Amino acid sequence: MKQWTRAYNLTHSQAMDHLRRMLEQNKDSYTAGCVQCVSVDADGTWQNALCMIRAYPSEGQPAKKVSCRYPRVHLLEEWMSPNDLVNALDQIPKGALIADGESVSLGQNAQFNEWEFLPSDNEYSSLPGYLYCSNRGQPPAIPHHDPLLSYELPFYPNPYLAMREWCGLTKFHGGSDARIGTIRVFFPECRVRFKNLAVTDNRLCVSIAGSEITGLKIKGGWECQDGYKPFELSVTAGEMRIEPHSHVEGFEVYLLGADGTLYDFHRETRFWVLGQNRVLGSLPGTGADSAAVQKALERGEGETVEFKVFIKQGDSKQNELVETAIAFANTKGGMILLGVNNHCIVEGIEKELGKEAHLQNRKLEEELNNYIGWLKQVIGGKLNRTLAIEFLSVTVEQHAVVMIRVPEGDQKPYANIQANTIYIRRGANNVVPHPDHELPQLLARSQELGLMQ
Repeated sequence: MKQWTRAYNLTHSQAMDHLRRMLEQNKDSYTAGCVQCVSVDADGTWQNALCMIRAYPSEGQPAKKVSCRYPRVHLLEEWMSPNDLVNALDQIPKGALIADGESVSLGQNAQFNEWEFLPSDNEYSSLPGYLYCSNRGQPPAIPHHDPLLSYELPFYPNPYLAMREWCGLTKFHGGSDARIGTIRVFFPECRVRFKNLAVTDNRLCVSIAGSEITGLKIKGGWECQDGYKPFELSVTAGEMRIEPHSHVEGFEVYLLGADGTLYDFHRETRFWVLGQNRVLGSLPGTGADSAAVQKALERGEGETVEFKVFIKQGDSKQNELVETAIAFANTKGGMILLGVNNHCIVEGIEKELGKEAHLQNRKLEEELNNYIGWLKQVIGGKLNRTLAIEFLSVTVEQHAVVMIRVPEGDQKPYANIQANTIYIRRGANNVVPHPDHELPQLLARSQELGLMQ
């Protein structure tokens, strides 16, 4: 409950003890709790698709909604006192949650097993606070192609959009969203927080909002080209200013109480930001590269564009990169974007790279360069012929993305030298060329160039 920002592998009782302490510390602020649940019909049982629960102070409560029950999807909302909300959460291990009079099945072994402290202006609230997460059982079968259509109820083109809107989420990754089938509970820290972080006259200006708590300190540090430069100051009334170092690439700042309680924080690098709006200014990619990525995001995957999320070194999915490079080279060329999911949402690769950089005591930039070097080896090492493939790091929507540009080859056919497989691009898929017409064309081209023996 002090300086930690995450806790994993908890028992349900441990998570609930933490949640109760949070309720006790903010009892003078919380006035209501709200359950927003999306359930789907699973052979006559209503199963949880996503449940978002929040405690609210008197200020900032949203307007209450009336539950919407569609033939196969129910959007449920119920308000209750904070204490009644905690009592309801205690019942989760029994496998069901009551929302607006309806019993929603949570599956077997449902329980909270982790929490994370989020800074102000997070995805769930403008206030900092703790997000409690349940484990994810077997996700329900969601009728994702069907619109939510009713004469008397609001229209939603699909259940995923309904889940995002009903639960008040700013980002939702459709069928690949890890929150599907889980319960998320957010309890805000209402006592004190960062009111504003901004750069004025080349200084970081900080102001605090909230109740009068004595002994507060601000601690953090600058990430610079020549190392890490820590800073610290006591909180005073009005605006406080912190002198930055030169060549700053990022920074982090924490608001701490005298007993070690973490009240708010903000982290920022050249690729991403966690907390309030970016302070140091966005760093867009180079013009041509950035424009090419934006165009690809608008059009989606196709004959010359492939999206991939982060692929770890050694993951079998690296073979998919080789297949796509071969298919592009044998067709019209194309672009692979690492850090973008199938829904054209930029997730970036900096979070995963940051974990490895921390473990290896390296800077993120160095880890990114190592990662690109690995990609070059993975793809180039399995091609039967040399190909001038470009590997670039670009910043897109404040996320790190790797762009792999594959030209159309002039020495077709290109193949995986280890598996002896040939691919071409057909639509958004890598396919084996048709043996009667597509493959002979590739082989004929190779014979013309004297590449086949």
